[in-house]
Amino acid sequence: RGEDRLSPSESTGMRTVTTLRQERRRDRRVKIRPITLKIGAGSFTTNDWGLGGFCVDRYIGERHGVLRAGDLFTVRITIHNGRDTHEEIADARVTRVDDTIRTLAATFIELEDSTMDLLEAWLSGRMSRLAKRRAAR
Repeated sequence: RGEDRLSPSESTGMRTVTTLRQERRRDRRVKIRPITLKIGAGSFTTNDWGLGGFCVDRYIGERHGVLRAGDLFTVRITIHNGRDTHEEIADARVTRVDDTIRTLAATFIELEDSTMDLLEAWLSGRMSRLAKRRAAR
């Protein structure tokens, strides 16, 4: 399945990590302009994100819904820009979960054009152009 699983060991004090071995990041990720993501029962602010995926902190599987490397899920993306709030829905695949430091990383799967436009505008700092484009539709 192309998956690594490290289990805790009492003698070494190792932590539990699941990851997809073939994951290769194609798009750069940024820490600026965070986005809010609703994953399962939890709401998270991104640690880093890009057009290809994201990483969130504070992910606790037992509380937010147990996801493991390879799992598919739907995420609600929310961007707050001043008084405006923009929301989109996207599908994603978990690439890594670290239960010890409570992080979850995932890649987006086939983003809709409107979602891609929103993320590109937020990433580049050009939200005003996006607003004009959407108003013209």
